[in-house]
Amino acid sequence: MLTLARTLSALSAASTFIFAFVMIGVGRFNVLRLGFEGTGFAAGLSFFCAALFALLALVIAILLRLKSKPTTRIAQVVLTSAICLVVLGVISVAGSM
Repeated sequence: MLTLARTLSALSAASTFIFAFVMIGVGRFNVLRLGFEGTGFAAGLSFFCAALFALLALVIAILLRLKSKPTTRIAQVVLTSAICLVVLGVISVAGSM
């Protein structure tokens, strides 16, 4: 289960990076030539996947923490998922301004 949580955390970080890359491309640096519909689809899909993966990783990590001993190493999963969620929120708010 810890391996699954770590994998979801890594997928969340990758999806967050893709979301940030697409959102930067929408703004000042037109990096991707996707058009309006393609940009909306890529940004929405990467945002949804990043948020879902981060929340699932957090839920699995919390369940592992409650189920097992306190020596389980889940801090990396929790930290990565929390950072991804904060970055998603900041980019979303900054992108809507």
